[in-house]
Amino acid sequence: MSMQKVGWEYINGVAALNNLINMIEVAIKNSQIQFYPVYPRSAGWEFKGFILEDKELWCGIHYNNPSVITFELQDKKRFDRNKIETTSYELREGKERLWFRLPLEVVHFFSLDKDEQLEAITNFVKTAYAEAQKMRV
Repeated sequence: MSMQKVGWEYINGVAALNNLINMIEVAIKNSQIQFYPVYPRSAGWEFKGFILEDKELWCGIHYNNPSVITFELQDKKRFDRNKIETTSYELREGKERLWFRLPLEVVHFFSLDKDEQLEAITNFVKTAYAEAQKMRV
């Protein structure tokens, strides 16, 4: 394992990460999407976010790419990406899942005020959710 020095950015970084997660939670609530009732919050060594509806959807960030918010469709067999000709956000496909991506730097997220940031995330969540619904098999 390679170790790197921990710099002073750590202090503000952890707080900023938690602020972003809180903003994602508010955006999901604003979008009127149901959280998975048993355990809505989801965190591990590689990610932090929220399980939605019936565990088919997840929204959050992956620590190895913290500048991208991800809206995941957990089982790609239950969704047909061909039902939408062009998605509003980048859609990627893995072995088991599909995911929409909101790269924060592309939308100049860090230069926005907090209300504009929340609006950008809410628009992403609402749009990704609506397009996921259209892709359901």
